[in-house]
Amino acid sequence: KRFPTLALALVIALSVPALAQSAPTITLVEPIKDFGTVAKGQMIDWSFEVKNTGTSDLEIKSANPSCGCTVANISSQSVPPGGESRISSRLSLQGRSGPQQKTIVIDSNDPQSPQLVLTLRGMVGSALLRKASSLGIETLTATRSNLDLTNQTEVFDFLKQNAPDTVII
Repeated sequence: KRFPTLALALVIALSVPALAQSAPTITLVEPIKDFGTVAKGQMIDWSFEVKNTGTSDLEIKSANPSCGCTVANISSQSVPPGGESRISSRLSLQGRSGPQQKTIVIDSNDPQSPQLVLTLRGMVGSALLRKASSLGIETLTATRSNLDLTNQTEVFDFLKQNAPDTVII
C-alpha cells in the first residue's frame, strides 16, 4: 500500500518544477518613445512591439492610458511563445505645451512582470526649439522635476555635466 502512495508523491514532486518553469515572459522592444519636439495640436501615433519570450501563452489583459488624451489598442491579446503583438497608441497634443510624458500600463499574465509601463514623451510647442531642430542644432532641455532652477548648485552641476555651448532660459 505504501508503494503506490510513494510513487504518486514522487510523480507530483517531479511535475511541480516542470510546471513552474512553463510561463509567459513579456518583453517590450522599445518601452519609451521620445517623439522629439513637435508643434501644438499634433497627433502622435506610435506602435509599441510586445514579444513573448517565455514558454507558454502570454495574455495581454489590458492597455490603460494614464490620460484621456491617449488611446491604446492591442493587436492580439493572446501571444504564443516566440510570438509578438503590438500596442498602437495615439496621443492628442491639442491644448498642450511644454514637456509631455504620458504612460500606458500593460496588464498581463506574466508572473514575473504582471504590469509594465509604456511611455510617450517629448516637447510640445516652442517655435525656438523647432527652428533649432530644423537647423540641426542639438537642444538640451530639463523638466522641473529633473532640474530646480532655484538651486544654484544643482544648475551648475547640470551645466558642468552637460557642457552646452549656449544657454537660453
